[in-house]
Amino acid sequence: MNKLFKKENGDSNVMTILILVVVALGLCIIFRNTIKDIMEMISKKVKAGVNSLANETINNGNV
Repeated sequence: MNKLFKKENGDSNVMTILILVVVALGLCIIFRNTIKDIMEMISKKVKAGVNSLANETINNGNV
């Protein structure tokens, strides 16, 4: 009978996680264009770095 009246902490933990997920998704939706721009900028910089490294390697005759 005491089990029925005990407070369970598991429910509050689940609710906290769900609220955090909803907030994170909301922020992603609100800032999706900014996130897209940042990801494109990072992708361009990585591609430029790889191309630069490849050209440097080819020009030095390391291939």
